[in-house]
Amino acid sequence: MREGTCIFAKDDKQWVIADDPRIADQLWKWVLGDEQQRSELTDDRSLLCTCLEFYLCRLLEGLEYSRTRGLWCDGVVGLSIEERGSLTIGVNGLAYAMQEQRRLTMSPFDLAFTFDHSQSQVAIREVLHFGQLGRNGELTDTKAYASVAEEGYPWAIKVELTPLNE
Repeated sequence: MREGTCIFAKDDKQWVIADDPRIADQLWKWVLGDEQQRSELTDDRSLLCTCLEFYLCRLLEGLEYSRTRGLWCDGVVGLSIEERGSLTIGVNGLAYAMQEQRRLTMSPFDLAFTFDHSQSQVAIREVLHFGQLGRNGELTDTKAYASVAEEGYPWAIKVELTPLNE
């Protein structure tokens, strides 16, 4: 297996996601950083936002829900990061989600990366929640991440990824 690539199981299928070690690096910098460093890492023009945009594109590409709708990520903004235990780092924000190259929506997302040790470059578990599911079964436009919890709409996509034993 190539360095930086993990194979994940989803619905008894195997698919490959190339983990970007820059995501883990940026998350650990946030954990260890001071207030100014943390602010810079969550800025909408940060390296982390760019890496997460491409990461979300790769994840969405592997899911039937997003493939059948032509759904892909065209940017990430409004990042918030939090420690969810000693080895789990959570990231949430809004993604510009394009659907069939016609309709742009702001879709909330929540990612949790769990590592086996501090400053590890590859997560051992990743959980993604993406997009609010509207009454019509399609993504709804969201202006702020906080509205997801307040409005109580279900997530459109929920997936947990763990490496397969080799």
